[in-house]
Amino acid sequence: MHFMKTALFSLVLAVSYQSLASWNNLTSQVAGNAIGLANLEYSRRLSENLTLGITGANGHGKLGPLDLSGSAYGVIARRYFKPALEQDSWYLLVGVEKRDFMITRRDQDKDYKAESKSTVGSIGGGYHWFWQSFNIGLGGAVTNQPSLEMKTDAGEVHADRLNPGLSLDFTIGGKF
Repeated sequence: MHFMKTALFSLVLAVSYQSLASWNNLTSQVAGNAIGLANLEYSRRLSENLTLGITGANGHGKLGPLDLSGSAYGVIARRYFKPALEQDSWYLLVGVEKRDFMITRRDQDKDYKAESKSTVGSIGGGYHWFWQSFNIGLGGAVTNQPSLEMKTDAGEVHADRLNPGLSLDFTIGGKF
């Protein structure tokens, strides 16, 4: 599994630096980086209004009382309403991602854990701003990720379930 993560990140970097076309975009999810999950998305314009990209995330992060550790990789397509990667535009997105995360919550001297090992689909939308090579995207998506029950090793269930069914699509990147 570690080899797959390393290979995905290497592929993203190699393709992005070797491409001569100006219809490529390399971005990163701001929220993921803020909590400790390194991530990249490499997208390429396929037609005037459509991009297709590959995504990858890996690391260990903290989100409030939750510790997250693991990786994710997938594909994402965006349909822009103005020429893709050229003009500020609204977009619709659809994506598929393989997630492999362990989530731990320490509560009353007990460790509650949940695993997210699934393939997740997402749909959403947002707005993307472009300034020459720099760009920012802001949107959201819903996923088919089921809620997660957190348990101790002894089988005690935490009162709160995790509901990762919503996600923020906040990216900063560069077009080349």
